[in-house]
Amino acid sequence: MKDENCICVSVGKSVLYAQAGNYAKLTGFTTELTRPNKKGICYNILYTLIFGRFAYKKLYGLYTKTRQGGMPVRIAVCDDCMEDALYLRNLLRGQEVSIYSDAKSLLADVEDKNRRYDLYLLDIFMEDSLNGIELAKKLRMEQEEAVICFVSTSDDFYREAYDLYAVQYLIKPVREESVKELLQKVQKNLARRLHDKEKTLIYSWWGKRGAIPYDKIRYIGIRGHTLSICCTDGRVQESTGKLNDLERQICGDTFLRCHQSFIVNIYHVESMGSSDLTVAGERIPVSRRYYAEVKKRYQRMLFEAVE
Repeated sequence: MKDENCICVSVGKSVLYAQAGNYAKLTGFTTELTRPNKKGICYNILYTLIFGRFAYKKLYGLYTKTRQGGMPVRIAVCDDCMEDALYLRNLLRGQEVSIYSDAKSLLADVEDKNRRYDLYLLDIFMEDSLNGIELAKKLRMEQEEAVICFVSTSDDFYREAYDLYAVQYLIKPVREESVKELLQKVQKNLARRLHDKEKTLIYSWWGKRGAIPYDKIRYIGIRGHTLSICCTDGRVQESTGKLNDLERQICGDTFLRCHQSFIVNIYHVESMGSSDLTVAGERIPVSRRYYAEVKKRYQRMLFEAVE
């Protein structure tokens, strides 16, 4: 097998094709599966599946290491100054860079062709119907988790960048050190996203059990003894349980307790007020007991959530 990223999963002499195929699709690895040869060239990544649990951490660790070490980050550079765009591409050497000279072309690819990038580098001042700030707002509507970095000749739009959760704000001429720092943040963000897609919340309702990926959950509320899991597709899944038990189970990097009756996914928070959080247009209360920790975590998420 020539492709070094090709995965072959084996337990003893049998190859678990279905499981390996699912993991390969999730990670973006080559989905070609072959039986290991006598020399053991193929990777035996997942093993000991007898007890019904996939060894996710094994594959996740390999993916993270591979992604950070060799797989290029998909980047869209939108700048009407071709000289500046080419300069950025040179700083991003080794990555998969697409250059757009206007906002309309980028939006067409994102909206019509459903093209997605790991990072959007947007010039703010463009002689187009859309400037970088307006373009970022539209990208947010199409790709909620889009990682956006603004590039500008001034810091006049720093507040707008803050409101749009820009991961970084680069001043021209861009320094190579700043780009390296940005790429490190993006790579860690990609690893976190994969982590959240793999981690699931198990619910139980009227004798039926199911699982919802962490990244698909906006917030969780409780009324009486019924949990309401509010998802990104608009679905509200009810479940039996206690919020205190759930807090001990899931709260940490992604989920945060903000109120006696609510747990939120910090990466779906749109804004924070003096006593509430806005999540998908809904206002979630923040009690005094949790306010300081929520504010600290929210501020870190705005500019460091992808570190």
